[in-house]
This record gives sequence, C-alpha cells and structure tokens, in this order.
Amino acid sequence: MSGERLAEFRRGRTVLLTSALGLACGLSAIPFYALSSFMAPLHADFGWSRGQIGIAATILTVMQFLTGPLMGHFCDRYGVRRLLLPSALLFALALGALALVRGSIWSLYGGYVLAALSGSATTSVAYSRVVNTWFDRSRGLALGITMAGSGVTAFVMPLLLSQVIGGHGWRMGYLACAVAAIAPLPLLYRFLHERAEVRHGRGPVLDGLPVAAALRSRRFWTLVAAAACFSPAIQTVVIHLQPILSDTGFTGHQAARTASLLGLGMIAGRFLSGTLLDRFHGPTVGMILFLIPIGGYLIFYAKLMAFAPLAVATIGISIGVEGDLFAYFTARYFGMRSYAELFGWVFGVMCIAGACGPLVILLLPERGVYHKVLPVFAGLCVIAAALLRTLGAYPQRFAAVAAEH
Repeated sequence: MSGERLAEFRRGRTVLLTSALGLACGLSAIPFYALSSFMAPLHADFGWSRGQIGIAATILTVMQFLTGPLMGHFCDRYGVRRLLLPSALLFALALGALALVRGSIWSLYGGYVLAALSGSATTSVAYSRVVNTWFDRSRGLALGITMAGSGVTAFVMPLLLSQVIGGHGWRMGYLACAVAAIAPLPLLYRFLHERAEVRHGRGPVLDGLPVAAALRSRRFWTLVAAAACFSPAIQTVVIHLQPILSDTGFTGHQAARTASLLGLGMIAGRFLSGTLLDRFHGPTVGMILFLIPIGGYLIFYAKLMAFAPLAVATIGISIGVEGDLFAYFTARYFGMRSYAELFGWVFGVMCIAGACGPLVILLLPERGVYHKVLPVFAGLCVIAAALLRTLGAYPQRFAAVAAEH
C-alpha cells in the first residue's frame, strides 16, 4: 500500500471502524438478516406462512425506498450526525417493540414499518457518505471495510438467534436484536463525524454534480437499472435461505449454521470488491463479481447439497459486493456534492426491487417455488453485469485516482 493510502487509513481509521460497527447494527443489517430466524417460530405460534412473514422484508425495503432519497438530501444539507444519532436510538426501541406482536399479522407488519421509519438514517446512505469524505485513493477498500459490518451481522445473527430463540423464545430474540442495535451508540456519539465540518446548518461544499444534472445522465439510470436487476436476485435468496436449506433436509440448527456462512462470504466480498476497485476499472470488476452468484444458484437448483456451504458463501460474496459497488460508482461518477441524495435513490431502487422477490415467492405455490425462480434470478444477474460494463471511464474531475485505472 502506497504512502498516501496509508496516510488516509491512519487519518480515518477510527471513523472507518465506527462506521462499520454502526452499519452492522443498523436498519440494513439486523432486521434483514434476523428475519429468516423468526420464520419458523412465528409460523409455529400463529400459523402464518413463510410468504406472509416474508412480507415483513418487503415492508422494510419499500420503506427504505421511500425514505432513502429524503434522508440522503438531509444528510447532504445538515450532516450525518444530526440525523443518525437519534435514529439509532429510536431504531433500537422499535426492534424491542416487536416482542409485543400478537395474533394479527398486521401487528408484525406495523412493527416493521416503525423499525424502518425510525432507523432510516442508520443505512449505508449515511455511513458511506461519512467514509467517502475521509477516503479517496483507498475509497474502494474503505467502503468495503465499512460494508463488511453487515457481513459480521449476517454471520453472527443466525447463530445468536438460534440460541436465544431456542432457549427463551422469539420474543426474547427481538429484545436481543434491540440490545445489539443500541450497543454502538456511545461510539457513534464520540467518533462519527464527516471530515468536512458542517457550518450554519448546511452541509460542506463539495465537488460534484447537482441532483438535477445527475438525473439527466445516462450513467445514473444505468446504475438504477443494474440495481433493479441484481437486488431481487440476491435479496430474495438471502431472506429465504434457511427455508431453502430446510427444504433439502437440513435440521433447524444445521440450516442456521450453514446460513451463517453467508456472513463470511459477505465479509470476503467486501474486501475483494474494495481491493479490486482501488486497482482496476470498476465496471469490469463489477461485471465479473455480479456473475458469481450464478454458481450458487446452480448448486441449489441441482440439489447438490454436499456443496451447500459453498453455495451460501458464494451468494454471501455477491451480497457483499452489491452495496460497495453502487456506493463507489455514485461517488466516482457524480462526485460528493449531492452524493447522499443520489445514492439514496440508487439504494432505494435496490430496496424496492429487492422487495419484489418475496412478493413473487408469496404469489407462487410453495411447493417447488425455489426451483422455479432460481433460473430467473441467474438471468437477472447476467443483465446487471452487462449494464455495468457500459458505464465507461470515470470523470476526471471527480476521480483523483481515475488515471490509475
């Protein structure tokens, strides 16, 4: 690593690690990677189907689509801290409130709406903005480390909830999620801040395109289209991962242990994508990485369950690179002036498109549903990879390291 890159990490390491921890305990991680663990106990207690329970993930993603651009706009204007700190506290309280769910499935849905609203400033839209202000030459790796926080959650959460729910019930499981969500708050208060200070109630003046100009760009809509294809192909499999494994004969504990490999794959994917983005042209890197999950889908489709751990890890790598790539491309192609709002739109499309997958699962007959949708998801990955390849070179004025690529 060059001296300039090392200097960036020395200067920003505390903010970087704090951001990774905060993202691991935020809206994009805890409720998303915990939901699969609650499907079986909620079905046992209330008789709700997997598809009905999976709508909770749809609610989370739709709400993130609705709140992402607005939250990004306020982060650009007022700075991240003013929004993120109260949001983290309210988010933890909302997760704890899910322990009060009763017999109507609408109480479950209402709880997830509340969690999504209260935690809307704890997503990668906010954390990636902070990290982008501290890193340039090593921005890819820095974003990868930040996003790796959610990989830790994907690894730990199934194992933790398997023990808590197995020993104390699903209500205590939601309380455990609440404790995890509030744990990083003191560190966020102490260490999380953008490098450019916010003054007079307005965000720092940074180079980049205004929102209106970016929305007229072909590249922006190419990113949006790629997100719309790739996200449902990945997120639906993640949400239904333990049921997929259980349908093949895995016990509950075996499925939980195997599903935890998703987190390890995510962490590997974060570091892989970040390292490659800092050294090679991003669209080519993205095209290759977006084709990786097809191998995992083929393993599940052919029911080669001896290779199920490899399939889970492969899909983990793919979910690991998704957020990194889109955050990186948003900063490189459009600059930092309106970064959070623009990435909020891309992130929102990732969420709303990802929400469509569980709806498809709900509409299809449960018998053999996964066998039917996996080839469709593989095709969507191919389309997303092809779209990324058309993005072209980085604009020189927004990319200090563009010449290296």
